Amino acid sequence: MKQDAIILTQFDPLMSSPSCLAAVDYLGGRILFQAGETQRINILALQQQVLPCVVLVDTLQQLADFRQVPANAMLSIVPMQAAEIESVLTTGAAETLLRMARGERS
Repeated sequence: MKQDAIILTQFDPLMSSPSCLAAVDYLGGRILFQAGETQRINILALQQQVLPCVVLVDTLQQLADFRQVPANAMLSIVPMQAAEIESVLTTGAAETLLRMARGERS
């Protein structure tokens, strides 16, 4: 199963709601994580993260001006410290980190 990797750098509380967590990736793109009536575990797990963080998702939909992760998507948080990810972003190696997170070879 192919996964998409995302580096989240901030949450957007103004665009978030009980059924949706809005976030921004390292390129400034908006990503909406959806929640269902009985499925809020993805949002709860993300809200506990120190940013930046790397997230793997099995479903990522491209919509008009944002990407969306549906409520039933499988989501995994890559176990890396925020300071390590910040260092990767500073050195311009974000794409390398994303490939590694997806398990791709260079």
